[in-house]
Amino acid sequence: MKVPHPIPYQGSKRNLAKCILQFFPYDIQTLFEPFSGKDVLFILSYDGRTGQQRYGQLLPKELGLYRFEIEAGRSTQATLLGRHEITYESVYVSKNLVVLYK
Repeated sequence: MKVPHPIPYQGSKRNLAKCILQFFPYDIQTLFEPFSGKDVLFILSYDGRTGQQRYGQLLPKELGLYRFEIEAGRSTQATLLGRHEITYESVYVSKNLVVLYK
């Protein structure tokens, strides 16, 4: 079964999706992930950057998430290449979780 990617998974999640989708009926045409349902509370780290190099795409604004960028520390890859660069990661928070703490 070919794994559809309406919002592509990044990194190792593609392999996980293939394992899960083998249990779905073959006649399903479209999959929607109910990740941002009205009662779902979550914090998600998805994309990042080191210097001017971005890794992964920003999640669409239409998902209605709050996005924060945090300093994750010195880049291991850059250090191995003899450079000193800091890595930043995006952290997305569901609106419902933010509302709970206001």
